[in-house]
Amino acid sequence: MNSCLKINWSGFYSGQFYGDGILRKFPAVISKDHEHHGAFFFSAHMILDEGRHSGPVNMLLDTGASQTIIGEDDLTKLGVDITSLPRSPHPIAGWGGMTESFIIEKPCVILIDEEKKSEAFALDEILCGRNPRHTRTKSGQKHVRTVSIPSVIGRDFLRVHNLIVHIDIRNEDVYLFST
Repeated sequence: MNSCLKINWSGFYSGQFYGDGILRKFPAVISKDHEHHGAFFFSAHMILDEGRHSGPVNMLLDTGASQTIIGEDDLTKLGVDITSLPRSPHPIAGWGGMTESFIIEKPCVILIDEEKKSEAFALDEILCGRNPRHTRTKSGQKHVRTVSIPSVIGRDFLRVHNLIVHIDIRNEDVYLFST
């Protein structure tokens, strides 16, 4: 069963659950921090494992990513050990290199629209990316650097839910539209 269908929605956030097909506008926050400067993030609530693990997750909008992923750091915050999940045969490749991935079935992503109403979006599965660890030796010393993989809203999420992306760089407005 999908995690979105097992949740008791009464009192969830300040809004209510809506799945009525009305046009919704989900605003993004444009990051000002050094690491992700200019990136578009959506404040989401992720529900995994039929509600046994849930919590807030900031999700980066990446229209170049074919699949939606949750990063290892966010997964850990939700109380899930990445090594307890089934391994995917397909690694995740991106700006940080390539890393092994794991699968979570039937996740639910909840977004809050500009009127503070929540809408649940189910997926069949998402990939979970393990943070790549890069080792190098300098002056005889071994240095390990971990690259933190962000959680990402990919094209699969946009396509499955018929979401429209609106980006207005000049006015710093970024939205997902749901109908």
